[in-house]
Amino acid sequence: VVFDIRDGETVVGPISHDKTVSLAVSPRDSSIIAVTGWPSVKVNDGIESIWVTMDAGDSWKNATGNILDGVERARPSGLLIIDFVKSQNHSSSSNQDSVSALLVGTTSGAYVSWTDKLGLWTRIGSCDQLPLIMVKGLS
Repeated sequence: VVFDIRDGETVVGPISHDKTVSLAVSPRDSSIIAVTGWPSVKVNDGIESIWVTMDAGDSWKNATGNILDGVERARPSGLLIIDFVKSQNHSSSSNQDSVSALLVGTTSGAYVSWTDKLGLWTRIGSCDQLPLIMVKGLS
């Protein structure tokens, strides 16, 4: 599927990206959005990456980080954002702050990173607890 955009350039459509393109929006704050896929929508080329915006798309940060360490292709796919409220002083709600966990499926299981430490990924469970399988979706 090919789509035309306003300036006459063509863009490869989402169907051609297969299952490597995923999008997640924070249930608490719709300005926090994560996507996976190639760095260009014009070609299916390059290193598949994880991108996060905290400002509804005004700016994007490459959050791929260490998820590619030790693997030829992680193929980040399914995404999920889980919001938490953290407090440094439990007796006062005025010091509360929020943080979101970003979960992503890969060819070797599911990983988690936090929005305040984007790009620092930890595999969920050891190989004894969760097998090395491709995770295409999270819910």
